[in-house]
Amino acid sequence: MVNSLDVQAKAIKEPLEIIILDDGSTNSNITLELEILEKRPLVTIIRHAKNKGRLKSRLALANAAKFDWLLFLDADVLPCASNFLKQYFLETELSHPFVFGGVSYKDDVSPAKEFRLHWLYGKTREQRDVAVRQNNPYSTIVSANMCVQKSSFIQITSTNATSNYGTDIIFLEAIKQSGKNVKHIHNPVYHLGLEPIHRYLPKQIEALTTLKQQVEAGNLAAKERPLHKAYLSLNQFYMTAIFQNLYSLFSKYIMANLNSASPSIRCFDLFKLYHYSKLYN
Repeated sequence: MVNSLDVQAKAIKEPLEIIILDDGSTNSNITLELEILEKRPLVTIIRHAKNKGRLKSRLALANAAKFDWLLFLDADVLPCASNFLKQYFLETELSHPFVFGGVSYKDDVSPAKEFRLHWLYGKTREQRDVAVRQNNPYSTIVSANMCVQKSSFIQITSTNATSNYGTDIIFLEAIKQSGKNVKHIHNPVYHLGLEPIHRYLPKQIEALTTLKQQVEAGNLAAKERPLHKAYLSLNQFYMTAIFQNLYSLFSKYIMANLNSASPSIRCFDLFKLYHYSKLYN
């Protein structure tokens, strides 16, 4: 990714910097690669002793940045277009402090079975046309690829930073409550860092815990979260225990499906609803 950005930066001849945050990586290959990248004129490395979570890491990057606009990219993405940076530079001249380019998953790659659920979920729930995203600007935010005004980002993030997994919902709600303008454009990145299912599912459960904590703290509009709405519907009709018992009865088949080469997003929805409902037991 840095190579792609470096080439594009030289082409557009605009002042910029590339700041990379190492969030406590113990991988020797990553350490070596960062040492090589650090020798480049545009590149600065920030090192944390441990992983502080997405929001705290981004806040550290924002505070370290010299310029008024920030382009946040997750480490496991790659710009789709050769004019990726130029498109964002054009947006900084307008009045939208939050600009989201979108995310894409490669169609010509058939991931191994252990990565299939993450890939399918991304294509089904995260990869959306710009018109769809703009019609629902706050509920379709994917923060892996966004250009933001530094002052606005720090303002809404400094009071919401947490080290938990699944913090995009906090960030989304903070933008919405701030009333700041959001714009979606077609300037996607490929998401390449698929998680194997044995790591993906535990992270999803951790994200459910974060959701429950934020709902109970009053930081989220609970009825606007689809998963919490489904849980409330179960409770309203006294169906929670029945649903949990039915899920337990079929859990072996559901897990077999999620681990298969053709997982079902509906089964994944049931998996998340079950584990979310169990948090309230």
